[in-house]
Amino acid sequence: METTAELKHLLKALRLSPLLSTLPERVAYAKGSKLTHLEFLELLLSDEVERRENVILTGPVGVGKTFIANALAHAACRRGKSVLVLKATKMFKTLYAARADNSLEKELLKLITPSLLVIDDFGLERLSAEQAHDFYEIVSESYERGSTILTSNRHITEWVTLFDDQILANSALDRLAHNAHQMIIEGESYRKKKASTRSLM
Repeated sequence: METTAELKHLLKALRLSPLLSTLPERVAYAKGSKLTHLEFLELLLSDEVERRENVILTGPVGVGKTFIANALAHAACRRGKSVLVLKATKMFKTLYAARADNSLEKELLKLITPSLLVIDDFGLERLSAEQAHDFYEIVSESYERGSTILTSNRHITEWVTLFDDQILANSALDRLAHNAHQMIIEGESYRKKKASTRSLM
């Protein structure tokens, strides 16, 4: 398979250049195994999962952040990894309720035990003191123990403003971003495009 200059440029722009080293081998395997396009994508993404620790996906609403996060999670599952996927709002609500019945430690353990934790839609609202502390605990306990994928509509440089305690914020974000692959996804919302297409039919 000949790799085009455009493909190389796109992979470099997405910071996925390491895929080039295994791409011919993966294409040959996909053809021989008659993989579907989705299975081939999962295969490539699973290679990235093996190569990386944390992944941070940021960008506006509807550009595919959750889709990519779920694809990575699926790839990890196919590799036999334990995975937990949840919305940030649900996670914080669960932890808030756990404080009331003294099961906070048990709930935190559920979050840091999997090989991969996916937190979707982080940073929609400013964090309370308890939420900020819980987030710090999750990040610090997971640091170099498991991998974390976060999606957010806010750029990571804006996350510090979500915390009242700047020291806590910097400590959590430093651990989270260390060796993380950060992908900024731009463009128009796919959901908006779909709605526009339907209205024209």
